[in-house]
Amino acid sequence: MTLGTREDIVVDFYPESGNYIDDVLNTIYFEAFTNQNRSDSVDFDDASLISEDSDGNNDTVIDASIKTTHRGKGVFNFTIDQDKKYYLVIPDVGGKDLRKLIDIEAAREKDDSNNAINFALEKKVIDNDEDLKINFYANENLDTDDTYVVKV
Repeated sequence: MTLGTREDIVVDFYPESGNYIDDVLNTIYFEAFTNQNRSDSVDFDDASLISEDSDGNNDTVIDASIKTTHRGKGVFNFTIDQDKKYYLVIPDVGGKDLRKLIDIEAAREKDDSNNAINFALEKKVIDNDEDLKINFYANENLDTDDTYVVKV
């Protein structure tokens, strides 16, 4: 990959359900760009997802095979532990590893809808003969006395 400086790389993360959900498998899509203008994509094939304990020590590799598939876009899955921070690490960018924080807390702060139920698709691409499978996740905002209707 050809880059200006390593600090210029921007990675945007998008949880499939629209929200990060603790203690369940999350599918996260991402886009990587060469700079803040987001005008040119950057591809890589050797990044890792790591978790960091709350004390800032003990990095744990969750997935060492993360790569872009086309024009800076890629996807990975992991289960979020609310007590940890997560980083995408792109190795050897300008001689150093580049760590990009997956800002789970900031995404939660933006979500003021207090949804009682979230959902995720099991597969993003399905064939014509396959069924669409949707997983629903409830949280503490679910009122068991309420009736919820799903319209498809």
